[in-house]
Amino acid sequence: MRSGPLLIAALVAGLAIPANALVPAVPAAASDRAPQVGDCFDLSDSVLQEGGWWPDVEPVPCTTPHTYEVTQVGLLPQDVDAFAFARDQCSALAVWTAVGVNQPVAGIVTDPVRIEPRSFGVRRQPAAWVCGAVAVDFNGRSAPTAVQLDSPVEGLARRSTAGLRHCSSAADGRRALAPPITVTCSTRPRWQARTWIVWTAFYDDDPGRAELRARAAQLCGSRAVASLPNPADWDEGLPITRCHLKYP
Repeated sequence: MRSGPLLIAALVAGLAIPANALVPAVPAAASDRAPQVGDCFDLSDSVLQEGGWWPDVEPVPCTTPHTYEVTQVGLLPQDVDAFAFARDQCSALAVWTAVGVNQPVAGIVTDPVRIEPRSFGVRRQPAAWVCGAVAVDFNGRSAPTAVQLDSPVEGLARRSTAGLRHCSSAADGRRALAPPITVTCSTRPRWQARTWIVWTAFYDDDPGRAELRARAAQLCGSRAVASLPNPADWDEGLPITRCHLKYP
């Protein structure tokens, strides 16, 4: 999952930024009502995967099927790459905090759920950005697909939340760290990420893979297969180890 801290992407001399990603001087056609925190929308997979400018759509009740729940909105500064700026504001941690999921306790997240951030620029006057929560299924190397919900994320019933846990196919010898293919958590065989370790609770800086591997073995347990974050994850502020258990 990709996220980062609040980084302002300023326009640098000589940096090539697509013209259509710059904050527009004149607002383009948009819905009469700008997206607001708490709004829900039934956006298609193609729109959610593309990102870019906010589509001309109206909100739907959060108690009806929807794929996107707005968690943050803000104004875009002038002369910035609108899409990069929106992505930087829309971190996974900010979205999880807003909807009350995947909250670490002493650096440990128990039974994490498949909620990801998605961001857009909003072509209005003044120009804005929007960030929201999307429940997803994983499809191996393909892009994740959105899961329709019929409640705000923070209001999901226990059974619905359980249906969004991280369980992946282990059929045909699939390894724990292969690109995940979402299955229900009653499937056997399956890999299940029962625990995440958020390393910023333990270290200020990357201590190196040897140290992380040893610490992960202690925290995940001897039966688990642990992923390790890469340096980019540390740079972006969300270095996570996922502890995968196999249920044969």
